[in-house]
Amino acid sequence: MIGTILSILFTLIKLCIATSPIICIILIFVLNKNNTPDDKKKKPDFYFEVD
Repeated sequence: MIGTILSILFTLIKLCIATSPIICIILIFVLNKNNTPDDKKKKPDFYFEVD
């Protein structure tokens, strides 16, 4: 199950890099923000600064 999700994400990342790297970077940043809720609580303004 996890391997399938990772393979799908990897394919999406390759497609994003081929089409528009900026959207891919934002997508990776959002995924990392969702995977690490502790960082979101510690640094709430970090996302807005990058975005």
